[in-house]
Amino acid sequence: MSPLQLLEMYPAEAIPSVALYAGDESFKATKVLLKPAEIAARPSPLLMDPCKFGAQSYDWISKCHAKAWGQVQELGCYVFNNISLAGRMHIGTNGKIICTKDLMPEYWRKMVIAGVVQDLPGKLQYPCRELNEPAIIIGTIGYETFGHWILDILPRLWIFEQTFGKIKDSFKLVLPANTPEYGLDFIKWIFGVSPDQIEKFSPNAETLFLRVAYVPTLIHTDYIFHSSFKTFLDELVAKSINEVGETLCPRVYVSRRKFETVSVSTKRCLINAIEIEKQLHNRGYEILYPEELPWPKKISQFAGARICVGEFGSGLHSMLFSRPGAAVVAFRWMNATQSGIAALRNHRNIFLMPENEDEQHRFTMHPMHIDAAVDIAERYARDAGVWN
Repeated sequence: MSPLQLLEMYPAEAIPSVALYAGDESFKATKVLLKPAEIAARPSPLLMDPCKFGAQSYDWISKCHAKAWGQVQELGCYVFNNISLAGRMHIGTNGKIICTKDLMPEYWRKMVIAGVVQDLPGKLQYPCRELNEPAIIIGTIGYETFGHWILDILPRLWIFEQTFGKIKDSFKLVLPANTPEYGLDFIKWIFGVSPDQIEKFSPNAETLFLRVAYVPTLIHTDYIFHSSFKTFLDELVAKSINEVGETLCPRVYVSRRKFETVSVSTKRCLINAIEIEKQLHNRGYEILYPEELPWPKKISQFAGARICVGEFGSGLHSMLFSRPGAAVVAFRWMNATQSGIAALRNHRNIFLMPENEDEQHRFTMHPMHIDAAVDIAERYARDAGVWN
């Protein structure tokens, strides 16, 4: 069955043919458009200079923050025939990986093109299993990390449903066998996907040959987000509040203390974490451990937040669910993702740098510096009318 015949099952306005880069060769695929490309909004300036409390220059942080805007590619869904799936959810043909900007972020795309990434279709010496049912591929390289679920994976399934409608019973949603339970819970909760519709794939033991594969685009271009993301986020907030009610806790501190020993993302450790929790609790902040909350409660908590303090990472990225105008105080800087979130949600950010950080990413935050940054965030929130 050709892509066009298959797509006739799902009426769509436009079905253009596009060329995709696959290593050193190109081939044709079908893409159904959902939303056109656009220019994302600029993030508002930082509330505090990252250089405020240190001799070291952090001017580059302000510059990187200011650059977190630009063109976001069109949203939609590719349809491939006869492709392979291997390793960390890489798709490709003839041993070449498909690494277009709307399917793969820049940092990983560079490593693929440079030949650093080796778990590619056709290169892994694993048994090949064929899947005859139409497959939906939403996974990414970071499927074991919470942040990639809310930034990358779940929006892709939303894009599929916005493009084609509810997932048909005859389709298979292909996910890694070691997909975290919270990911499966979310898919069931918001999309109603049944266990029978999920096809488990063993990335360390097999490759999959897919007769027909639907691959939705990312909802961002290198974490500069398409404005349509707000629609999905607002739907999740409304569903959560309807189920668990609105959480009236405008000031929160997001702690990684209980999570840092089990996290599969970049290892890091806030040495004086307990001290900082006590400090912010005494200031009236509710201490959140996001990994302990079910999805509706987690989303409701962040939807009610007006000022959020915490370590840079997946937990703080949950401020995606908060309303416009919120203030975010992030300990450390890792990349421009939180700045992209600020641009999407009209937040005001502060990046507070640690006193010291060793090679194992163990660091300390100075309590006086935290108080000063939080004072600035609270003053802004009062003046902006987002917190009384």
